[in-house]
Amino acid sequence: MNSYYSVCLALLLLSGCATAASDTNAAQAEEPTVAEASDPQLCAEFATSMCASLEADSDACGAVQRVSRWLAPEACAAGLAHMDATLERIAALRQDCTTVGERLCAKIEQREDICTLLKEDLKAVSPEQCSKLLAEYPEVEAAFMERLKSEEPLDESIQAELVAGDVPAFGPEDAAVTIVLFSDFQCPYCAMAAETIEQIRANYGERVRVVFRHFPLPFHTDALPAAQAAHAAHAQGMFWAFHDQLFAHQNALGAEALSGYAKQLGLKMKAFEKARAAKATKDAVAADMALAQKVQVRGTPTMYLNGVLVRNPLDYDAVTQLIEAGLQEGAAEAGAAEAQGPEAAE
Repeated sequence: MNSYYSVCLALLLLSGCATAASDTNAAQAEEPTVAEASDPQLCAEFATSMCASLEADSDACGAVQRVSRWLAPEACAAGLAHMDATLERIAALRQDCTTVGERLCAKIEQREDICTLLKEDLKAVSPEQCSKLLAEYPEVEAAFMERLKSEEPLDESIQAELVAGDVPAFGPEDAAVTIVLFSDFQCPYCAMAAETIEQIRANYGERVRVVFRHFPLPFHTDALPAAQAAHAAHAQGMFWAFHDQLFAHQNALGAEALSGYAKQLGLKMKAFEKARAAKATKDAVAADMALAQKVQVRGTPTMYLNGVLVRNPLDYDAVTQLIEAGLQEGAAEAGAAEAQGPEAAE
C-alpha cells in the first residue's frame, strides 16, 4: 500500500467521507465528550478496531497503525464514533477480492484445498489491491493458472529425465523419496537450501535420494564458472565436498579461489583444470540449464520432491513433512505389492 493511499484512507475514515455512505448511522452516532475525545488511548483503540476488520498482518492494518500515531485523539474519537459506517465501506471495497476469489475458485472447482488457501490469502490483501486485482482479472487468472500448473506433478518421463545420467547425487536410486534441487553457487538462498539438504542427509541417510542440478543465473557472474568447477570435481568423486566449499565461500568464487579449493580437497590438479575447461563439462552444465528451462524453473533454489514442486525449500520442517508423507506412501505401495505376490512386486 503506498503512502498516498494510507493518508487518504485515514482521511476517509476520519473526516466524515465514510459517514456519507451511511447517513442513518451518522445521525445516530453519539458524539464523544471533550474529556473522552482527549484520551490518548483512543487512537490505540481506533487502530485495534480497524485491524480487527482489515486482518492484523495486512498492509492496510499497518497503514492505519502508522497513521494513528500522529492523529489527534479527537480525530480518533470521531473515527470510533462512525466506525459502523467505516466498516461498511471496508466491506464494500473488499467485495472485489471476494469476487476475484469466487471467479478463480470456479476455474478450479475440483481443488477445494487450493481454493481454501486462496481465500485465506485474499483476506490479507488491501482493499485498494482488491480493486486492482478485479480490474486486471484476466492477467490475474492467467498468472494463477500458470502457477497452479507449475505445482502439478511432473510427467513420469520428465521425472526420469531429472535423475538420469552421471549427476551428483546421494542415496539409493530406488529410494521412496527422490529430491531434485536446481541451484546456483552464488545465490545466498541456495546456501540456505544446501543446509536443508545437509540436514536431510544427516537425518534420513539412505532412505532419501538427492540429485543436484546446476542452474547458474546470468546475473551471477561467478556462478557459471563455479558450476563448471564443481562438475570437474564430480569427475573425481568430490562433488559434495567441493559443493560445501563453494557455499562456505560465496564471496570468493574467482578462478584462483576455485583452484585453491580443489587443492585443499586434494584433487588431482592437472585433471581438475583440464576437466574444468573441457567442452564436455560446459555441455553438462548447459544440459542442466536446458533441463531447468524445460520444467520452467524461474529461480534458485528450486526443489522437486517425487516430481512435485516444493513451495519453500528453505523450510526444513515443511520439507520433512513432505518427505515423511512420501516415505509412508512408498511403504504402503511396497506393502500392497508384497501382499499381491512376487509378480505384482516386479
